[in-house]
Parts: sequence; structure tokens; C-alpha cells
Amino acid sequence: MLDVNTKRDDSSNILVLTFRGEFDIVHRDIIDSYLTEAISKLPRALIIDLSDISLIDSSGIGILIAHHAKLKSTGIRMALVVNHNNNLIEKLERIGVFSDIGIDSYKTLDEAMSSLANLNQ
Repeated sequence: MLDVNTKRDDSSNILVLTFRGEFDIVHRDIIDSYLTEAISKLPRALIIDLSDISLIDSSGIGILIAHHAKLKSTGIRMALVVNHNNNLIEKLERIGVFSDIGIDSYKTLDEAMSSLANLNQ
């Protein structure tokens, strides 16, 4: 099961997608659809909150990497919130999502919002 919540902060033009549940091949089309729609809204930054993800597989990670590339080419900043989910953090670190691919990560949504809101102002 996967639940998705979308929230936009109009003052900073930051869009937040919060996913809860399983971020995997079963939900690939839903995840892709939400991320594609987010890009079409042209926010200054997109925060993907994965704090409550119970499972992520290689297809879920692949979707993140592919959309990061799309966002980067349009100048939209992407960041992940992975606060207390150590299993998720370890998987993403092993693959190099943060160090090699360059996706920013934060421990809390407030930290991500504050950091991204202060960029390029």
C-alpha cells in the first residue's frame, strides 16, 4: 500500500510529496505519476519525504534517480527527507544516491524546508 500527500508552500515555491508505505515496483506507476506532475508545476524545489516508507526496492530508487536527473536539467532542486528510517538511509548510501548522484538529504521536513527556502534568495 502507498499513500501520497502533496503540499505546496507558496511563499517559497517548494513542493513537498510525502509518501507512506511501500516505494516499490508494485507502486511504480503511481510514484512516477506524482513525480511527473510535481515537475510540471515548476516548483523552485521538490522535497520528497520518505520518512514513513516501510520498503524501497531498486525500482523505487531508480525512479528517484531518474526524476532527479529530470529536475536537475530544469534547474529544480530535489531533496529527500529520510529522518529515522535507517534501513532506507543505508540502502540509499550504498548505492551512492547522496554522494555520487548528489541528491540532498535531511533528517526533518522542517530542516529541508528551511535549507531550500534560503537558497538563491
